[in-house]
Amino acid sequence: MMSLRHRLRGFKLVALLVESDGQRSSSFRRTRLRAGKGAQDEKWLQTLLFARPDLVILDRTEADAGAFVPIVRELPLAREGGVVFLDILGISRSGRLVLVDCKLWRNPQARREVIAQILEYAALARGLSYGDLTAKVRQSTARPSSANPIYELARQRWLDLDESVFIDAVSRSLGCRCAMNSGAHYPL
Repeated sequence: MMSLRHRLRGFKLVALLVESDGQRSSSFRRTRLRAGKGAQDEKWLQTLLFARPDLVILDRTEADAGAFVPIVRELPLAREGGVVFLDILGISRSGRLVLVDCKLWRNPQARREVIAQILEYAALARGLSYGDLTAKVRQSTARPSSANPIYELARQRWLDLDESVFIDAVSRSLGCRCAMNSGAHYPL
């Protein structure tokens, strides 16, 4: 049996980004990121992915994941001995949390620790209720007076989103079995 590499010898592979309208596309070129002053760093990558969540390919990990809405950058999560910061917290239409940790390949941690780090973030987030998460989002965004910033941001993307169904789904994603279908999903 021939390997894929052998079968593709002589072909040039091109990665394309096809816009959702299906009419426009752009090709990707591999480029080296600059090092030193003015370099692209993990903050640069975090800013890029927050602004362009379509660059995060979710359907590779979950077939019906689709798109997600970025909710907050640098979400503080308490752990024993201090606080860690999740680079990007997002939410899918189905209420699933999307945790993004930005690492550049040149960062040696990217190869050794990124999986353990994202699992720690997931475990810390799983211990939150919907109300706890909402309070953290309020503190970390420019929406301190918003009653339900997670739902409001998601609804900007998906206009037909039902608030109570969405909150229940996020609560299930958090592992919270409390306050579902009770009308007391988050503090006002």
